Amino acid sequence: MKINFKKSVGCILACAAICISFLSTNVEAASFDPARFETIEAKGLKIHTYMTQDALGDLSIIFETKNSLLLLEPVPFHSRTAELKAYLEALHKPLKGIIVSAHNGSIASYEGVPVYASQATADELNKSIKNQLESFKSFGGEDLDCRLVDPTNILKDKNVTIEGINFEIAYHNGPLPSIDLAIPKSKVLFKHMLGADEHSIIVTREQLDSLIAELKDYEKQGYTLVLSSHHKPEDGNAITTKVAYLEQMKMIIAESNSADEFITKMKAAFPNLKGINYLNMTASFLFK
Repeated sequence: MKINFKKSVGCILACAAICISFLSTNVEAASFDPARFETIEAKGLKIHTYMTQDALGDLSIIFETKNSLLLLEPVPFHSRTAELKAYLEALHKPLKGIIVSAHNGSIASYEGVPVYASQATADELNKSIKNQLESFKSFGGEDLDCRLVDPTNILKDKNVTIEGINFEIAYHNGPLPSIDLAIPKSKVLFKHMLGADEHSIIVTREQLDSLIAELKDYEKQGYTLVLSSHHKPEDGNAITTKVAYLEQMKMIIAESNSADEFITKMKAAFPNLKGINYLNMTASFLFK
C-alpha cells in the first residue's frame, strides 16, 4: 500500500492545531484575573478577597485553613463565578463550606458544598431577594444567576466553629437581614456593609442606634481588618470613621423635617462620600 506522507502529515498538523485550539479555549475559560484578587495574612489565617468589579460591586471572601477553603458571600454572576471557581481550584484545597450573610449568589454552582446561613436570611432568600434578583436582570441580563438554593445548615448560636475557624456571630434579623462574623483570634471582622468612604443604608432609627453601639464595641475590641460584601478590605480605622459618620447622621436626622432636607444636610456634611444611592435609600426609609 502506498502512503501519501504529505497528506498524512497535513492531517496530523491539522489535528494538532485543533487540539491546541481546544486546550487554549478551555484554559482561557478557566482563567482568572489576578488583579481582582488580594491575599491577606491574618493571625493564624490566610484570607483571599475577590473584588468582582461586577454590576453590583460585589466582593467575595475566601478563608484558607491548613486543609480546606471556606467561601463567604459567593458572587451572583455566572461569568464571575467561573473566575472565582478557577481561583479556588488554583489554591489546591477542597471547598468545604459556603457562608451566606445576605446574598444568595451562585450557590447552585457549588453542588454538594454545605451552605450556612441564619434563619432570617434563609427566609429572605425566597422572598424579597428573589424579587431583587429578578429586578437586577435589567442590567445583569442572563449572566445573573437567579437560582435559589436553601441553606443546608442554619446558624443559630453566637459562637460557631466552621472548618476550624472560631466565629462570633451577630444576627441582624430585621429588614435586610444579614450576619456579622467576627474572628477574635485574628482580629478580623466581617460586616455585610461598612465602607468608611461611603454612605450607609439605614432602615430605621432603632437600627441606627444599634449599629452605633455594635461598632463601638468592635472598636473597643481592637479589630484590625474589616471585610464587607461591597467594599475593598479596610483597617480598623474604618470602624472609628463610620461611628463618627453615624453619630453625625443621627443629629442631622433629628433636625431634618423631610427626606430632601436630610439629603441636603448630609451632602453638605460629607461632600466627598460615595454611595449617594445609599443615602437616597436611607432618606426614603426614614422619612416616609
